[in-house]
Amino acid sequence: MSSVYAAWHAGSRRVLMVAPTGAGKGAMACTVLARVAAAGKRGLFVAHRREIVLKSFEDDYPRLGNASDAAAMVPGRRRDPSAPIQFASAQSILAAPVVGDFDYVVIDEAHHYVADEWRRVLRMFPRARVLGLTATTNRSDRRPMRDVFDELVVAATYSELLEQGHIVPCRVLRPSRNLGMDLAQHPVTAYERYANGEAALVYVLRVADALALAQEFNAAGHVAAAITEETTRAERDAAVQGFRDGSITVIVNVYTMTEGVDIPRASAAILARRCENEITYMQTAGRILRPYNGAKEVATLIDLTGASIEHGNPTIDREYTLDAPPKAIRAPVEAVERGEVREPNVLGVDLITEDGEPAAAGEVSDAKRERWSELRAEIDADRMSADAAHAQYRREFGENCPWASRVPQAVRMRDARNQAGELATDTARAYL
Repeated sequence: MSSVYAAWHAGSRRVLMVAPTGAGKGAMACTVLARVAAAGKRGLFVAHRREIVLKSFEDDYPRLGNASDAAAMVPGRRRDPSAPIQFASAQSILAAPVVGDFDYVVIDEAHHYVADEWRRVLRMFPRARVLGLTATTNRSDRRPMRDVFDELVVAATYSELLEQGHIVPCRVLRPSRNLGMDLAQHPVTAYERYANGEAALVYVLRVADALALAQEFNAAGHVAAAITEETTRAERDAAVQGFRDGSITVIVNVYTMTEGVDIPRASAAILARRCENEITYMQTAGRILRPYNGAKEVATLIDLTGASIEHGNPTIDREYTLDAPPKAIRAPVEAVERGEVREPNVLGVDLITEDGEPAAAGEVSDAKRERWSELRAEIDADRMSADAAHAQYRREFGENCPWASRVPQAVRMRDARNQAGELATDTARAYL
């Protein structure tokens, strides 16, 4: 966060921070707001989804600040305009403008606010310093983020998040070419072949497809639910809770489970829709990258249309800019009018890995698993730190260890204490 404060201090009023999945956007936003409150200033957090607003207000902020100095502006909650820190949905602000002004405004999913409609929110607070948070700077309409922001800060790279165990590696299975609107395999078939029994999110384009596909998953013995724009809030909440606790295995959705959804149990995503927009692709895949109680070794993206051929593995490091991105050179696909949605054809073609190998069950090789067991024994015996063990794994296999997130927090804290003790000893030797 120091780069954000430095940019503000240097005169930039609107700073955009790129924070990929696992970087802790909620904690970052609330850290800023807690410091704003401590300084006797007013702060506003804005998100376009009610779930994001309530999670930040009820979970993230109370851990960092005095919850009594905050209030929420969402339907069903009593407003307290006098509270110095406000959490609000963009829709609520546009419908009923906030009383008073703010010194600092933090906006989630900031890429939306380049659009004319959403930019109205920022125009309401012309003197505020703004922090925007987003996973990527690329919009489908290629409008530059510089239209709104004047400084760019990158919170973390995907390689750093993998290294630190904040996200897990992603195994991508896809057809050999981009199929446009068509599917390589039926989603139920692909699920049973490559992710059977895993908690999975399935992405489709049409409400009718979501409802029918959820029925097909249930008929095949997998407890599934569909969430669309027509799903009531109560039904959605029940489905998400069932997915969290394991009573529901599959959620089929249409434009509803891409942003503001934090369910670490999800370990597989099935892309059963075309995905020309990089940010939609990144957010879709981002739902499955978080570690889960040390039980998730790798996430599986089953890309049935071939979108990943253009967009790459969700965990590769990317370049970000406030300027308009270069126009993508797309892989050749069947000619489809933009916006057209039709029944996809299931082509029945095999999936392959990113290396071009036939897609298999995806088990990590026995040799790698056995070597990690040996290294883990060294960690447990305090003969090797977790960082040293992962570095050794990389030297031997040329890749990050898929079990980085499974080292208990207690071990990481022990390593940190050991490192601090060694630093103190070295300092003492230098000055005494």
